Amino acid sequence: KVGQKVEASVTKITSYGVVVSVDGIEGLIKSDGAAKLKVGDTTTAYVASVDDASRRLNLSLEAAEAE
Repeated sequence: KVGQKVEASVTKITSYGVVVSVDGIEGLIKSDGAAKLKVGDTTTAYVASVDDASRRLNLSLEAAEAE
C-alpha cells in the first residue's frame, strides 16, 4: 500500500537505482539517496507507488510528507 513502511533487502545496484526485495516482490529505490547501500544490506523504505501488473514497487528512503 502506498505510504507503507517496509523492510527491503538490497539485491542489485544499477545505474538508475537500487533493486530490492520486499516479501518476494521486486522494488526499486531511485539512485538519489540510495548511494550508501550495498548488496546484502537491509533498509527501511516507504512505498511510493505500486505496479500490480508487473508486481513491482517504487520505493523511497524517506516518508512522503502529509498534505
